[in-house]
Amino acid sequence: DHSITAEFTPDDTAKYNDATSNTLNVKVANLTPTQVGLQVTPDKDVTYGDALTLEANTSPAGVAGEVEFMDNGASLGKVAVSSGQAALATDTLTTGGHELTAEFTPDDTQTYGGSTSLAITVTVDKATPKVTLTTDKTTVEYDGSLTLDASITPNNAAGNVQFKLDGNNLGDPVAVSAGKADKYSTVNSQMGFNAGNTYNLTAEFTPDDPTSYNSATSNTKTLA
Repeated sequence: DHSITAEFTPDDTAKYNDATSNTLNVKVANLTPTQVGLQVTPDKDVTYGDALTLEANTSPAGVAGEVEFMDNGASLGKVAVSSGQAALATDTLTTGGHELTAEFTPDDTQTYGGSTSLAITVTVDKATPKVTLTTDKTTVEYDGSLTLDASITPNNAAGNVQFKLDGNNLGDPVAVSAGKADKYSTVNSQMGFNAGNTYNLTAEFTPDDPTSYNSATSNTKTLA
């Protein structure tokens, strides 16, 4: 129990006396504690762009409220508790270390106290895109045309593709657009081709965001 009063002290003590208010008795009830546990799937071998599911389990059972999922102290979002559970999916974690927690706030804060889960640390590594090279033909005559297509997965990985002929650059890099980079070439000596020879073609992807993506090299296509 607590007794609360207010005491007045005047600036002009020649005219006014000190005064004390009535007493207000306040009883602070003990809040029923709650608990919240956190699971993260997956929590290992995570690369940039992977989807993670954060699942919180609260107790006592039946206590209504919401869970706020936190990433290094910043909110990932709030989810209402249903049957003692709340879940959030995210694929926005940046590369590096992340300390993930769940904070439970009951609706009835006069009866129940809030709680915070133990932290789960997840490390997000850079993603290595898959580069798939295709050509419109595998055999071409001298001075004939050749189209090279590079497909990048995931298709939102921005960057450019350098097509290569036996390890040498085949023209200038080509910007990736919607996961695609295309190049049209004329098969002649100016492009490094000579009649009667066999060549290996590859495509090398360089990301615009090297903090999130690694460089990657495609499969090899043989041209005769």
